[in-house]
Amino acid sequence: MGPPSTDFLTGAGPPQSIPEDVEGFVDKWRAALASGEPFVGESRVRRADGEYRWILQRNVPLRDEIGKIVKWYGTGIDIEERKRAEESLRRQ
Repeated sequence: MGPPSTDFLTGAGPPQSIPEDVEGFVDKWRAALASGEPFVGESRVRRADGEYRWILQRNVPLRDEIGKIVKWYGTGIDIEERKRAEESLRRQ
């Protein structure tokens, strides 16, 4: 389980992120929290073995019967191979 969604409000970014990815990621996450809109962001995150991998993060709010957000659900998908393929195509 990852850190609570409010941890990103401090500007800490995703756990073990590369600093240059954090600012845009945190700004987008704050905007999603403020608006209640779904969040989609990409950042490089360090795995337990020390390797950094690109992760696609998607979060959606769960609302109660009156529309108040009660929690956020999210997924993190490893997109490292996609990023490598995109970079390879750019170099051609």
